[in-house]
Amino acid sequence: MSRFSNHYDKKFSNSSIKKQISSDSIFFEFEDQFYQENFTKIQISLECGATLYKTPIGWIQFGIPPGALVELNQKGIKVPQYYIIPINRFHKRYALSIADFQNVALYNFIEKQQKTYLICSPYYAEHLQQVFYSLYPTINQSDLNPVLEFYSSIDKNPIPQFNKEALYIKGLVEQYNPKFQFQEMIDFVILDKSDKKKMEVKLNDEVLIRARSQEYNILVDGQEVGTTNEKYDFTYVSELNWDEELKLKYNVDELLKIGQSRKQSNKNLIQEKILQDKDEYVCEFGVTFLPKLDTQQYGDSSLGFIIWIKGRGVIVDPPPFTLQILNKMHISTVLIEWIIITQGNSTNDQGAFQLLFENSNLELITSRLIYERFLNKYSYYSQMSKDFLGKILKFRPISIGAPLIIKDCRFKFTFNMGLNLNLAFTATREKQTIYFYGENIMDKQLIQKAFDGKVISQDRKQQLESDGWKNSDLIIMYMGKYSWENNYEDIKQIKDFEQIQEKIYFLTRYQEQKFLIKQKKLNSPLNHDSSNPMKTIRLQNQYIKKLNQINQEKIKQQELQQKIDLFCTIEIFENISIKNFRDLLQSTKEEYFDTGEYIIKQDTVGTKFYFVMAGMVCIFTNNRKLVRYCGTGSYFGEKALNHNKETRGANIIAAKPTILISLEKQDFWFIFGEERDEAGPIAEKLLSIQQSRQKDTVNLMRLNPILREFTEPQRQEIEMILKETKFDMNKIIWTKGDPAQFAIFIKSGSIKFSDCPEQVKPEMGEGYFIGEIDALLNEGVHGKLTTTLISLKKTEAFIIDKHMLLNFFKKNLGVLLKINYLKCFGPIQQEQEDLKI
Repeated sequence: MSRFSNHYDKKFSNSSIKKQISSDSIFFEFEDQFYQENFTKIQISLECGATLYKTPIGWIQFGIPPGALVELNQKGIKVPQYYIIPINRFHKRYALSIADFQNVALYNFIEKQQKTYLICSPYYAEHLQQVFYSLYPTINQSDLNPVLEFYSSIDKNPIPQFNKEALYIKGLVEQYNPKFQFQEMIDFVILDKSDKKKMEVKLNDEVLIRARSQEYNILVDGQEVGTTNEKYDFTYVSELNWDEELKLKYNVDELLKIGQSRKQSNKNLIQEKILQDKDEYVCEFGVTFLPKLDTQQYGDSSLGFIIWIKGRGVIVDPPPFTLQILNKMHISTVLIEWIIITQGNSTNDQGAFQLLFENSNLELITSRLIYERFLNKYSYYSQMSKDFLGKILKFRPISIGAPLIIKDCRFKFTFNMGLNLNLAFTATREKQTIYFYGENIMDKQLIQKAFDGKVISQDRKQQLESDGWKNSDLIIMYMGKYSWENNYEDIKQIKDFEQIQEKIYFLTRYQEQKFLIKQKKLNSPLNHDSSNPMKTIRLQNQYIKKLNQINQEKIKQQELQQKIDLFCTIEIFENISIKNFRDLLQSTKEEYFDTGEYIIKQDTVGTKFYFVMAGMVCIFTNNRKLVRYCGTGSYFGEKALNHNKETRGANIIAAKPTILISLEKQDFWFIFGEERDEAGPIAEKLLSIQQSRQKDTVNLMRLNPILREFTEPQRQEIEMILKETKFDMNKIIWTKGDPAQFAIFIKSGSIKFSDCPEQVKPEMGEGYFIGEIDALLNEGVHGKLTTTLISLKKTEAFIIDKHMLLNFFKKNLGVLLKINYLKCFGPIQQEQEDLKI
């Protein structure tokens, strides 16, 4: 029977298991159903993707994905001591480590006073040992460049003695476990498939682990109790279908009824509705807290949040699966331009790594010390070289003491003193300040002890004890539970805490602390509204203030800045000239539409091209066939740019109060056309999009398990580079040994491999993407094809040129990570055969 940590007593009731912790009368409640269904099983599959195998020495867990520790504790399952590391320890589809041992190892060390054993090959053991050193590094002052890391001429920030502080904190951790030293937290059980003598290992007299080519066998007394499966299924991710959710949320018929019953709207009314929209998180200056996506109960808070600055987002410590979370919250990824990571714990930086691979144009902001360890860790996890990661990521280093300016907001950072190297910061805009406290030692006795032991200087002591942050307008504070963290007992000792607690919002990774925050009625990121569970705290109104509070000139400046921000995120304007950009700003204008209001009607002649600046539009045909939804940063109506008077191919209405930027046809050709109204590069891109959309490529991409996960900007980029073509029956499309020149995306027909091992694959049809990615990425010998491709019947397809595809990969490295080394992927055999984690 599963049991809880031995720190607490277990109490049973008919409907739940309750767990009392401390004198604060806080309870955990777990449903009995899980125990009734699973306590006798010898194998349990967790929602996070890990699998548990029951043995006489306790559970053995296969894989350690993010959220594993939380799920184990939530379900009352004893946290295992033994973990089998998957052969593919990095999930390419989600750019995620499934060997995330840090939190379970720390839990076992502190709560159970025992080691954590990682079962893996000697090669993996070496890498994971390096990851451990990266998580808890030894930082010699001689390795530190104070001129770059600190900017003391602006602010007298004491330079921490990092190595001394780290040893001091590790000593505090070791007090919870007198059996082992901190560096003995993890150990390895080696299985070497290349050595027959090391292909199996006994964990005790009863339990044996045996390694095979692509699996591990777990045996008890010679009987097999489990075989690992390398396929990882993140249930809570795969079940979410954003398109279906939008269809339910913005039903076309209901929107049209709203539009017909509503009286005429005006600009000010629509702006006010956007401002009051509970689903509209974006604001002029404020914070939106992010949920976790590591359980099916969407609504549990993470440590991540977004700081909004003039309608653009700085995402701090994004949790795993942040892209899916943003989609769930209907926040356009176009609005997110910067990432701040405050420390190297995987809870804080896994989501950052995922986001950076989805959009390599994002800027990563942190200290040089934290960035160095970030590169080391994810180089080991992903098996991509540190140099390669360093070249593709856009790193913007902070300098402690100097302001870092994002738009008109001033960020200032300091180093905290904690188990992990981590940061605190202020963000100040127009005399309003957001303060992020982070993980910091707060116990004054422990700070004094560190000073007496010459671990910290007098200046550092004053910095750690300073309470100047109390004057901030919004305070985001991490709450821990151990002596080296800012725990509740220390927090409530803050001077004037009762007076300032209304502006403090608490984040925590511990379930106990979440119950404590709720019981003490402290501010948390959670709303009580289940349909919109996360809070947004607005320090200033969205887009503009009421007209009687702001002058017309400032309104014009804000609207101009919003246009600039929008156009800077749209890929078609990537290489626009300064003159063209100026003309574009002058020629476009804002248009305002209320819910259900028609923007475009099918079969009418159009003269305008549109960009979505705020809100969302719904595109559908007269027979109510839904085409797609377009949110902030999207664009539509490119068919109107043709010289011939073509009619609109679909209806477009506002799914919610929406602000659009419109560009007239004649202005477009004046700005982007060349002599004799011939298309320039930007016009050619838009015309390519128009042609592909006429062929319904959006619905075609939805058939493909990889392409259907593209963001709206990624879909638009692909639409720009698709070139329609046709192949006759028995046509050789390419030949083995030729240089790779293009990939194809099948619209209809049938294609098959020939003269190669892949010829055993079934024929490929609608929705298949075919292209030798490895050959397309290379030149010379490595750039030659290893397959022959033949059309079995008349086939319609889209060709994607090699160089255009490479340019797409450079900006969307996450896509490349998912499909690298593949030769095809499509609706049928994709997940079974081609895409391996």
